[in-house]
Amino acid sequence: EKYCRGRQKKRCRDNRSCYRRLLVERNPLRYTVTDFKADRNGLEKMNTKNLVKRMAGAVVGTLLFAVVTQIEISSPVANTYLQPRMGILAVVSAVGGPLIGAICGFVGHLLGDYWFQQREVWLSWALAEALVGVGIGFFRQKFDVLGKGFHTRQGLLFEAVQVGANALAWLAVAPLLDVVLYGQMAEKVFLQGAEAFLLNAVITGVLGLLLLAAFSQCYLRLRRFRG
Repeated sequence: EKYCRGRQKKRCRDNRSCYRRLLVERNPLRYTVTDFKADRNGLEKMNTKNLVKRMAGAVVGTLLFAVVTQIEISSPVANTYLQPRMGILAVVSAVGGPLIGAICGFVGHLLGDYWFQQREVWLSWALAEALVGVGIGFFRQKFDVLGKGFHTRQGLLFEAVQVGANALAWLAVAPLLDVVLYGQMAEKVFLQGAEAFLLNAVITGVLGLLLLAAFSQCYLRLRRFRG
């Protein structure tokens, strides 16, 4: 069980802290301080080492997301592309949670635009990708990628969540921000948003699902190997 009920549950080897600390130490990417609620035994704090690991994962994921920006396939609608980086965002968000997903989507988009798109940065689309990261990351515990594994039930939930997050981001948020921030024509940006939704939902649903399943299996095998 994820939550400890004091003496009713298993104790740590050194018998100096409850079962929650053992979970955090063995699974630093799965459990954080926000996973544990206060009770009569007190609030479990995540140590500095685990926090550093999570932040390092966020940095690596963000940089990988930005680098993959240069891989894109053109679509019939102008300035809209099929981008595999959305699969990277799905993995980072599902494993790291909503905050890390938002950082990866927003900062990664800004860096990718700056490095590979003639330094032309679009805040509206960066915020939309951050929203996708938040939406997927919000269901991190349900996906349980680093726990029992990413199986059929988790995969179906992931597909439903990513379609909803992409729909909200690209059919509503991105076009509206384009109109408000950049004065773009509504007909043009909503057409781009619809195309972006279809492309991102497909690439996230296919590539993101495959990457999550592979990542989960690799992590579980490594954990068994390390004992």
